[in-house]
Amino acid sequence: MSANKLDFLGACNYSNQELFRIDSEEKQSYVEMVSANIASVHPTGICIQGTNTIDVSNAWTFYDGTPMTFFKWIPTEPIGLGWIRINRGSDFEWEVPPRPNWWTCTYMCEIRII
Repeated sequence: MSANKLDFLGACNYSNQELFRIDSEEKQSYVEMVSANIASVHPTGICIQGTNTIDVSNAWTFYDGTPMTFFKWIPTEPIGLGWIRINRGSDFEWEVPPRPNWWTCTYMCEIRII
């Protein structure tokens, strides 16, 4: 479903869920596979975990502060401060969406088993 920041953070903050983390090529490929045919229903991007607003040096981290090591940026990205959205129209590469469409996206939640 298409959502804004409060929608998906609230939806994924239930029963030990969190917004999907992509930390490997395998997880990136999984998102591409399961979402390949939803563009006709939801043409927006897919919001995933990742922000450069937590770390004092603006490094990219997951929401718990863990440093990110895997990225699939559009060649001109990342631009500015914010969060990450997958752009389906750009080979599922990542972007920092500009305002006012900052949080318009679909999303996936996951349960991490530690």
